[in-house]
Amino acid sequence: MTIKSIDVVIYTAWFVLPGYIITRIINTLCPGRKISDSINLLKCIGYSLIDIALWSWLYKICIDCNQKAWWFYLLLTGVVVLTSTITGLAIGLIRYCGFFRWLVLKVFKIQIEKPIPTAWDNIFSSRKFGCWVIVTLGNGKYIGGRFSANSHASSDQDYRDLYLEETYEVDENGWIKTPNTEGVWISPDEIKKIEFIGDGNNE
Repeated sequence: MTIKSIDVVIYTAWFVLPGYIITRIINTLCPGRKISDSINLLKCIGYSLIDIALWSWLYKICIDCNQKAWWFYLLLTGVVVLTSTITGLAIGLIRYCGFFRWLVLKVFKIQIEKPIPTAWDNIFSSRKFGCWVIVTLGNGKYIGGRFSANSHASSDQDYRDLYLEETYEVDENGWIKTPNTEGVWISPDEIKKIEFIGDGNNE
């Protein structure tokens, strides 16, 4: 096989792309600590090597195809995206479920670091059905609201803002929904404490 200069660029892109896709999927499922660009590059290369090793048989089939055909590059690009997505989901779900941590603790009696770095990331990433919250502000006032599918909690470690899709007045008489509420945005500097109450299904 003769490799031309343009082929070098394409094959390099095919090598880097799996690691990038896998990293993005894992970070979506399990938000991690902020790392330097150099460490992130090494992680991408490592995940690319894992993906290539796992799917080498499929890559071999594709490369053995007619490389002069117009559909060859499209085929291999599709395979790269598909395999890296499957690998990323598998690794991400294993990390999210804590199976590897459980296995190491069970077999070797070693407690390893949780993949999700902060309590903020852990609690909000596990809110599958929503919940009620009471946010204590810096001035001592309270905001009651519902955190659910249309709400958002920042995953940026340097800027922890919060958006609640519905707001409520909370007093001794209970919760009273704010008329025509379309939610409230709360800046990081205003958040002093967040209390989580029940489940979004238990209205």
